[in-house]
Amino acid sequence: AGDAGSYDCVVTGTCGNLTSNAASLTITLSLTLTSPTDQDVCAGSTATFNVIANGSNPTYVWRKNGTVMVNGGNISGVNTATLTITNSAAGDVASYTCDVTSDCGNATSSAALLTLNAATIITTQPLAVTVCEGGNATFTVVATGSGTLTYQWRKASVNIPGANTASFTITGVSTADAGSYDVVVTGTCGNTTSSAAVLTVNATTAITTQPLTQTVCAGTNVTFTVAATGTGLTYQWRKGGSNITGATTASYTISGVAAGDAGTYDVVITGTCGSVTSNVAILTINAVTAITTQPISQTACAGSNVTFTVVANGTGLSYQWRKGGANITGATSASYSISGIVAGDAGNYDVVVNGTCGNVTSSVAVLTIDAVTAITTQPLTQTVCEGVNVTFTVAATGTGLTYQWRKGGTDISGATTATYSISGVTMSDAGNYDVVVSGTCGNVTSNMAVLTVNANVLITTQPAAQELCVGSNATFTVAVSGTVLSYQWRKGGSDITGATAASYSISGITAGDAGSYDVVITGSCGDVTSASATLTVNAATLITGQPVGLSLCEGLNATFTVIADGSNLTYQWRKDGSDITGAVSSSFTITGITLTDAGNYDVVVTGSCGTVTTGPATLVVNSATSITTQPVGQTACEGDNVTLSTVAMGDNLTYQWALDGTDITGATSASYIISGVTSVDAGTYTCEVTGTCGIVTSSEAILVVNSATAITTQPVSVAICEGSDATFTVVANGTNLTYQWRFGTNDITGATSDTYTIAGASLADAGSFVCVITGDCGTITSDVAVLTVNEVPVLNTSVTNAGCGASDGTATVSIISGSGTNTYLWSDASAQSTETAINLGMGTYSVTVNNGNCSAEATATVLENGAPTVTVDPTSATVCEGQSVTITANGADSYVWTPADFLDNANTGIVVCTPGATTTYTVTGTTAGCSAQAQITVTFSPLPIAGFTYTSDMLVATVTDASQYADSWEYTMGDGTTLTDQSPVHTYPYSGTFTITQTVTNSCGTDVVSQDIEVLDIQVPFVSDGIAFNVYPNPGNGNVNLVFEAPAVDNFTVRLINSVGQVVYTGDFTKEHRLFIAPLNFTYLAKGVYQLQLIYNEKALQTTIVIDKF
Repeated sequence: AGDAGSYDCVVTGTCGNLTSNAASLTITLSLTLTSPTDQDVCAGSTATFNVIANGSNPTYVWRKNGTVMVNGGNISGVNTATLTITNSAAGDVASYTCDVTSDCGNATSSAALLTLNAATIITTQPLAVTVCEGGNATFTVVATGSGTLTYQWRKASVNIPGANTASFTITGVSTADAGSYDVVVTGTCGNTTSSAAVLTVNATTAITTQPLTQTVCAGTNVTFTVAATGTGLTYQWRKGGSNITGATTASYTISGVAAGDAGTYDVVITGTCGSVTSNVAILTINAVTAITTQPISQTACAGSNVTFTVVANGTGLSYQWRKGGANITGATSASYSISGIVAGDAGNYDVVVNGTCGNVTSSVAVLTIDAVTAITTQPLTQTVCEGVNVTFTVAATGTGLTYQWRKGGTDISGATTATYSISGVTMSDAGNYDVVVSGTCGNVTSNMAVLTVNANVLITTQPAAQELCVGSNATFTVAVSGTVLSYQWRKGGSDITGATAASYSISGITAGDAGSYDVVITGSCGDVTSASATLTVNAATLITGQPVGLSLCEGLNATFTVIADGSNLTYQWRKDGSDITGAVSSSFTITGITLTDAGNYDVVVTGSCGTVTTGPATLVVNSATSITTQPVGQTACEGDNVTLSTVAMGDNLTYQWALDGTDITGATSASYIISGVTSVDAGTYTCEVTGTCGIVTSSEAILVVNSATAITTQPVSVAICEGSDATFTVVANGTNLTYQWRFGTNDITGATSDTYTIAGASLADAGSFVCVITGDCGTITSDVAVLTVNEVPVLNTSVTNAGCGASDGTATVSIISGSGTNTYLWSDASAQSTETAINLGMGTYSVTVNNGNCSAEATATVLENGAPTVTVDPTSATVCEGQSVTITANGADSYVWTPADFLDNANTGIVVCTPGATTTYTVTGTTAGCSAQAQITVTFSPLPIAGFTYTSDMLVATVTDASQYADSWEYTMGDGTTLTDQSPVHTYPYSGTFTITQTVTNSCGTDVVSQDIEVLDIQVPFVSDGIAFNVYPNPGNGNVNLVFEAPAVDNFTVRLINSVGQVVYTGDFTKEHRLFIAPLNFTYLAKGVYQLQLIYNEKALQTTIVIDKF
């Protein structure tokens, strides 16, 4: 290499020297190669083969299994020293060599092998395990991949120390081991995590509370209860070792036990993890206490003996006799005797029988004792006045008594009771009276009673009432018949000293003499009082309180009042001397006075003893404060002068203007002037007017201050390439702005927003643009923005095809139109930058030409001379999920498809594609060493997947679509309604559980999903998480609806308890859905307040219901 250089020759002769032309010696290096090395990569990664060539002007051609390669798909660099294969797949496994040509020879590298390692893949996922406490649980995974696979088991994503094999076993599991397990499998080509396998640990069946032995009385209810832990528990109660039909819950109740129910009871509890039998509970039943023979009522004579007897059945009986409900000391046997009865022994007797199973009280036996006939109270002698009523009375004891009264020893007809009365006695009734009393135990005659009859005192003329004026004389007189008479006059029930004659006179009466007068007359036959005679003393008419003058605002009420003394007073109010119709009471009110009501008012008072007129009372009426002209709202521009005014009526008016409720200092006249308004002056103005007769605030006047129209951001000049979009934007402040863009001086139709866009601008769109902005407060024109549109070069390409398997093709681009200094960039491996790209193999090349402002791109396809024409059938395809399409390549001898995804074989002319995603395939067809390509795009169309969620608010259901890949939707709502909206809203006609079915469809098929929804026409209050309970209507007539919502309750019991604690209703129910609605009929129960209990899962809910019969 050191000999290279420039040589010449100097020739010397007799006649001088000559030097030859220079001759250059160029030494070209011999070609030497460093071959590529084998590559061992994972599927989907990039493999790179490198060859190092020492020589002059080397060129490269890579071969796969001896076949010349072309760029495309995942292959690049086939004519460079480095061959790159991206996204390596099974079809890329081969032997690769590189042909290198240089100025001093050709050489072929040694073959380098591409080996593809398999990705780490789990072929069998670990499965969920359910075991009982103490059992063993094993999870197993099966995986394939390259290299030695390693394993790491995890619980809830946390590594489990030492769990590093393909299976993982937990010995003697406990409930703490329950959870989600997975395994991370790691190989040469990555790691993968299995799906989660859930370990469910079921508890061992165990009894925590045993049923208890019980001793009860016949007819009561008995409940045996057991408490157990475990999973999937079932119960079977037994009596004497035999199963009891239907007794399959945690408690067993016998209602109204009988003697035959006595025995031994236990329960067998079966769960997922074993069975267990409870201890035996013994039921002993005692007989109920009952009386078979009641004690009998008796009637006996005093001094005789009496016995009461009772006969009873039961266990452990004892007796307690009672009289009148009080225990009798020592009377504790089945019979009770009384010796020598006396009257005090009479009464009501019963016996309380006590037993092991309750107490019972006998019916009452009445003891009646007949007494001996005897007079205890004799009739009395009487002296009376004629005309009065007289009664003789005898009191006697004994049984079966009868009476006969006598006068002078002779029976009086009909006088046969313990009393004998004479109505209005006369003098002939005087005489001697006695009575004969007869009884079961003998007869007895009373003492004699003497009746004396005296004459009565009688008033023949009553004193008369009088009505007189003060100072007159008054006389009262009475006329009376009778014997030995005396008189006493009274006033108001009090004796008048010295007034003891048949008449009484008062001289010069005063008001104090008025009152009620009567006279008490005393005679031999008693006293008599006359009727009352009223003396009315009328006072002289007199005014004691004059009406007072008033000064009031119009609209108020004015009241005048007079106070006067006298009798039988009447009133007549007057205004300015004229009577006021209807003003006839001691006060006179004018409602809502007006200015015309002003004047002088007096009242004429008339009484029994004269008439008097008051002095005048003057009414002054002041005008009410009022606004007659309200201030008016205004809209102004910043800097304008604004005047707000109000007109008001009233006395002594003052003004105060306010802005947004805050007083404005100094704004105290009827008008308020703002000079040069700004935005801070905008707001709501009011004026408060104050006068003698009140304060009034004006209506609101809103001042709107609009901003001056101003541009804050000018449009900017734009330079673009033809066909691109150009956008001008202006930013302005102001009120009610409108925009008009102009091109030059002409308005652009429709360009009326703050942004103007020219889509796909042409050379003719170049020019000057402005925007005219108009607002409430002025118009302004923006600065000029210039649009420069640069010409895009128009290209044409031509090619010279390459030789078969060679890289000697060319591609040339020419400029059809467009000016400027052009630059070029080809997409070949060496990125050539001239008009013509050389040394091109088969393929499609793009070239980008830039003229200094704009770029354009064209393509040129270089074929191989003699290359086949490759076509595909079909040219495109759309395939539904799970289906396949067969693609046939024609025109060549062999074929390679890239990529190989979803193909059954990537190296045949006919392939079957079962797509999982939309993919574009390139098939390279080769004949006699020459290749050509064709493409097909297979579009993947997935099956629809149904899905939806819902919410409910009372009867309204809102459905939200959650389906995938659907083109149409249909919902059957479970009440006969079908809807086709994607996310419908539906109102159900009544409460209940309904099934919503969604059917989704696309061109590839249909999918269906159903869910139950529960709706209710009332709000149901939640009493705890997920538990809701209500009864309605409440109050009501007893026909109620029970609403119970619970996610995990199947069976429950309803009880109704009255106000004294008695259970008046019990019902068992089975709930098939989350929401349960059922009618209950309590109309047969009495009106009142009840407690309704709902019992489930050994819990209870309670609410108060009121039954009102209306």
